[in-house]
Amino acid sequence: MIDRSRGSPALCRFFKDVFRGVLITDFWRAYKKVSSFHQTCYAHLFREIDKVTEKNKSEEWINFRKKLIRWMRDAMRLDKNEDMPAETKDARKQRIHIRLTEFISDKFADKDCLRIQKN
Repeated sequence: MIDRSRGSPALCRFFKDVFRGVLITDFWRAYKKVSSFHQTCYAHLFREIDKVTEKNKSEEWINFRKKLIRWMRDAMRLDKNEDMPAETKDARKQRIHIRLTEFISDKFADKDCLRIQKN
């Protein structure tokens, strides 16, 4: 689709009848209006974490970063493990989901933690 804008109205027109899945994106906010099911791309998220780490040395950020990276690596490792029995994989997925739910409900004061948590 060709459009003068790359904002959310154009994206919504494009994806309206075509897309029914989980949209994996960068941090561009316009994508949030396209689908209620979205995920930030791991590569973009790791880059953003590295960028913030260069300037933010707060204890809260360091703890947040450690917890987030551990969760992301566990999720990626589980996704790649095709030899694991289905029952074991389902149990681990459930635990990862619980950890994510806890993580997104945590309260943070640091603005970088809050921004990345929101994504």
